[in-house]
Amino acid sequence: MNAVAYRWRWVGLLAVLAASLMNLLDVNILNIAAPTIRHDLGGSYTDLQWLTAGYTLAMALGLLTGGRLGDMYGRKRMLLLGAAGFTLASLACSVAPSEGVLITARIAQGLVGAVMVPQGFGLIRDMFPPQDVGKAFGVFGPAIGIATILGPILAGFLIHLDGWRLIFLISVPLGIAAIALGARFLPAVPPADRDVRLDLTGTALAGTAMFLLVFFGAVVGISLTIGLLLQIGLGYTPEHASLISAAWAIGAFVGTGASAGLSPKLGRAVVHIGLIVMTCGLAGVYLVLSHTHTALSGWALSGPLLAYGAGMGMIFLPLYDIIIADVEDREVGSAAGVLEAVQQLGGSLGVAVMGTIFFSVMGSAVATHRADSLHAAQVTTLATIAATALAFGIGFLLPRYPRPAAQPVAESVAEQTLI
Repeated sequence: MNAVAYRWRWVGLLAVLAASLMNLLDVNILNIAAPTIRHDLGGSYTDLQWLTAGYTLAMALGLLTGGRLGDMYGRKRMLLLGAAGFTLASLACSVAPSEGVLITARIAQGLVGAVMVPQGFGLIRDMFPPQDVGKAFGVFGPAIGIATILGPILAGFLIHLDGWRLIFLISVPLGIAAIALGARFLPAVPPADRDVRLDLTGTALAGTAMFLLVFFGAVVGISLTIGLLLQIGLGYTPEHASLISAAWAIGAFVGTGASAGLSPKLGRAVVHIGLIVMTCGLAGVYLVLSHTHTALSGWALSGPLLAYGAGMGMIFLPLYDIIIADVEDREVGSAAGVLEAVQQLGGSLGVAVMGTIFFSVMGSAVATHRADSLHAAQVTTLATIAATALAFGIGFLLPRYPRPAAQPVAESVAEQTLI
């Protein structure tokens, strides 16, 4: 039996999008702003790394709990609380007087983001009947892709306009929109699993284990590595670096669109194709870094970064479709929390190694930053290629095709929200 459609589903989707974009933008913009923040507030390279690490680690620690809270107390309520907390934490970031305060505010962003982010998948399932869920994600993917493209570019020009503090204020209007639209138009679906209580002991153990896994590591992503190479190694301005990094985001947007059409036909094969394209892009980055030496122009990286981004974009939608589609409605929040937590934790573990490699190879001598940063980027790129090859092998453990559509929401709930 097909579920009926919720009347305000498309407006409600805008609230979910606004909440998701806050999280996405705060990750992307920091990759451009980090060197400027360090120059303004001082601090070490370790402090700079923890501007990203504090956010991703806090989110990884909290996502399992955040998803479960949505199942227990209502996804709409948890999304609104998380969006409000994220907006306040963003304001705190924008006025931070020191790097220590800024890192603390970033950790707060990650914790409240962990409450907000996993509710989106469940809310989409609540609002859209099974036959329309694909359409919802069809809008969701391109919107995320556009934000990925515009985020770094906007960050670069905002930094040029009036410093780095403006970049954190981007989240404020998005947060207000998410709260206003969500409070009015998201469905007040009863908690899906109110009889289950939060396992505080298990949560504490899981959180401790995650923390210990990533605490000896300095977390920066390959995107942050490129940003540091361009700005610290090559002396690019933030806005110039952001334009070059946009090639990566444009590729991700194109790859996401391509995978939407290929995934139903090819299933798991799309993931492997995406990994191959990513590896080709990384190989291109390595060749550019190896053959141009200190005469490197950042624009020469645009082509390989475009390919790398396209491969990343091809992977995103099929993975979520395969993993989340067959989860029972009462467990969607928990499943989304687990999926997001594993994604954050896996990324943190990977980039912890990459970040440590980059800064260890680069060293700290200012006079040799250009040559050393180029060499560090080469070594980091080779390590990333190895990790991508490992992911290719593990990918064969995934199901071959997306699972059947999810079950509809409870009829008693749908009756209150019929067209």
